[in-house]
Amino acid sequence: MYPILTRLPNLFVYSYTVVWLVGLAGVVGWSWWRADEAVRGWQDGLLVALALGLGGGRVAFVLGNWGYFATHQPEMWRIGQGGLGYYGVLVGSVVGLAGWCWWHGRAFTPYANFWAMPLLALHSVGWLACHLEGCAYGRPTYLGWFSTDLPDSYGVWAVRYPIQLWGMGLCGLGWLGLWLWSRRGGARPSAAFTLIITNLVQCGLSFGRGDTMPIWQTLRADTWLALLVIGLVGVWSAAVHLKPSY
Repeated sequence: MYPILTRLPNLFVYSYTVVWLVGLAGVVGWSWWRADEAVRGWQDGLLVALALGLGGGRVAFVLGNWGYFATHQPEMWRIGQGGLGYYGVLVGSVVGLAGWCWWHGRAFTPYANFWAMPLLALHSVGWLACHLEGCAYGRPTYLGWFSTDLPDSYGVWAVRYPIQLWGMGLCGLGWLGLWLWSRRGGARPSAAFTLIITNLVQCGLSFGRGDTMPIWQTLRADTWLALLVIGLVGVWSAAVHLKPSY
C-alpha cells in the first residue's frame, strides 16, 4: 500500500526495507539488554545468522517466482525492493547459527532459545512489511467483515483476505503470550515452541493466500513446508526431552 516512503537524491526509500531495519534494530537492542554469559559472543552469531538468512530468503523468493525473474535477472538481488522467502530465511539463519556454534564449540540450544521471542516479533514485523509492500497478499473473496480492499504485489486492487494483517496480529499475540508466560515462569521460551507457533500461523494463512507458489498435490508448497517444519521440530524437541540421562 505504501511501498515507497520517500525519495532521496539517488534512491527510493522503501517501506519494506525501513520496517525490516527497525525490526532488526529492535532485536539487537533486546539482545544487548537480555544477554548473559550463556550466550557470550552473540553479536557474531547473530551477524552470521542474519547474513545467511537474508541470502537464503532471497534465493527462496527468486526460485519461487522464477517465471518473473527468468526475464528480469538484474532484479534478483535487489532485496531492498522486497522479496524474501520465509523458509529460505529460516533454513539459512538456522544453518548459520548452528555452524557458528559448531565452529566455536558452543551449544546451539541456548542461543536458539535466547532469540525465541525476538523471532516471533520479527515474524510480526515481516507481515507488516509485506502489508505495506503488497507481497504475501490474500486471494480475492467476497466483501464481508473478514475482507478488505487491498492490492497485490502488482498493484491490482481487489477485495481480499487481509492475510498480512492476520499474520501480524497472530504473531503479535503469540509474542505477548510467550512474554507473559516467561514472566510468570521465569524461564526463556524454547525456540522449538516458537517455531511451531510461527509455522502454524504460516500453515493456516497459506489457505487464504493469493500470491504465486508452486502447488504440490493440490496444496501450496509453503503449506507442505510449514507442516514439515512442525513435524521435524516436534520430533527433535521430543527426542531432546526424552533423551535418557546417565
